[in-house]
Amino acid sequence: MDDVASRILSAKKRGWFREKKVYVQHSAVTETNLLELEAEVGTRLPETFRLWLLMAGFGDIGEELALRSSWLRLVDRGQLQGHLQLGQDILGNFYSRALDDSGIHFISRHSPEYAPLAPCFLGFLEGLLARGFQLEAWTDTLQLKPYAWDA
Repeated sequence: MDDVASRILSAKKRGWFREKKVYVQHSAVTETNLLELEAEVGTRLPETFRLWLLMAGFGDIGEELALRSSWLRLVDRGQLQGHLQLGQDILGNFYSRALDDSGIHFISRHSPEYAPLAPCFLGFLEGLLARGFQLEAWTDTLQLKPYAWDA
């Protein structure tokens, strides 16, 4: 995790006139913050996600994905019930992860559909790195399945 996190935190993208950081932190996270968040959510956060938050804090990855404490909540219905919603992209789509770190899922905001995206949170971060932080291009390649919100 340390290697992937340091590569993301040090990555830069070229802009028109200058380079800018790929990861923009909005708030640092302490162990005390994590304990408060876990009490709010009602469960312990998966270890790799905890490590990421302690290293990087909440913020934006590649101007495409925002990770915020306000979005941390358990999915309460459908096939991904019990997953932790952890972020939202610029199109309003959500990203969830199984609490046992067994998978990251894309959840479409515009249609009742979803798809597995990565096998774990670390795999998700590695996938972002490998794709030059082009999250939308990645999700455009997914084969979406129907999501039954009322189930």
